[in-house]
Amino acid sequence: MSGSYGSPASEVLSRGRGLVQTHRPAFWLYAALFVVGATLAGIGLVGALEGVTAASGLGMAGVILFGAAALWFILQLADLDPKPMSIAAAALLGGALVATSIVQIAAEPLSHVFGTFISDAGVAGAFSAATGEEFYKALVVVLVFLIAPWWWRRPLDGLVFGLLVGLGFQMYEDIIYISGAASAGTGSAGALTVFVDRVLVTGFFSHAVYTAFFGLGFAYAMTAVSASRGKRIGAVVAGSALAWGAHLLWDLPILGSLVDSGLLGTIVYAILKSLPFLLVLIPLVVKAVRDERGFFHRHAQPEIDSGVLGDEDVARLESFGGRIRARREPDGHQARYRLHHLMRAQLDLVRLHLHGFTEPETLEAQRDFIDELKR
Repeated sequence: MSGSYGSPASEVLSRGRGLVQTHRPAFWLYAALFVVGATLAGIGLVGALEGVTAASGLGMAGVILFGAAALWFILQLADLDPKPMSIAAAALLGGALVATSIVQIAAEPLSHVFGTFISDAGVAGAFSAATGEEFYKALVVVLVFLIAPWWWRRPLDGLVFGLLVGLGFQMYEDIIYISGAASAGTGSAGALTVFVDRVLVTGFFSHAVYTAFFGLGFAYAMTAVSASRGKRIGAVVAGSALAWGAHLLWDLPILGSLVDSGLLGTIVYAILKSLPFLLVLIPLVVKAVRDERGFFHRHAQPEIDSGVLGDEDVARLESFGGRIRARREPDGHQARYRLHHLMRAQLDLVRLHLHGFTEPETLEAQRDFIDELKR
């Protein structure tokens, strides 16, 4: 992910900047929670796998394939400044093992609290789930930031980490639900129904999306140093409220009759419940991606001014869409590989400026590496 085909910059950018940060208390807190979470989640997964059937096994494999596709897409969003594998894994597994396990421990007390003033059990359960699950997923996001804050440079980074945490939570929960349906008397039909409903139909609007709201707001607060304190606090509050609200709306027992009417009803249900918040999230994501051009130029300008990056290079590198289009242009696998290699090395030169590694010998070594690739 963050490696660059052995370029000089790759070693500089990765040295001592991964997950293991023993001098940071957040690392030890994450490690302790991970041990507890992995133990509890492992027990749940063992139980899920013990009663696996052909149908539930197929559904679980589908969850993994869906997760792999979603993971690929999320990591593409971080193409300009890729995150180390250890940090990305900490976010994904933190959602899958840490957040899910803490939620299990805190579920009963939260349900009791909301049940004391909400008489409808379904509504109380929705408030409990939205509050507990979004809080603990947000906790994982914050811990990842506190462990390695240098990988947070813009709101888009928070979007990426929020999506990773939410995706991990979503995948674990889907596997448990599929297993539960298979062993609840509905058998293969129940397992496949859960897979279709939770993954194929509603997988696009689930925990990954909820936590993305918080990630965006939190990252804005942490990286927009020129913004007022009020705007930064407001971003965290808004991101938290949107994550909680999207989750709550999804869990509230309204429009449930649509789900009972079959696949078409489930699709309509998913659209009606997700559309209000997707209409908020999509413009935020588009803006975060479009802002990448300005972000790129702020850090690439010294190399542009010196002529190391020419007009053609800049056109290829400055935007998310431009990089995707450029990689598809060459004919043949070898030509595409060479261009991808060159673009990654050029982006790493920009990343040296982004992360403050501007010692002349460090920059010159990467420029020489780029010159070699162009020959």
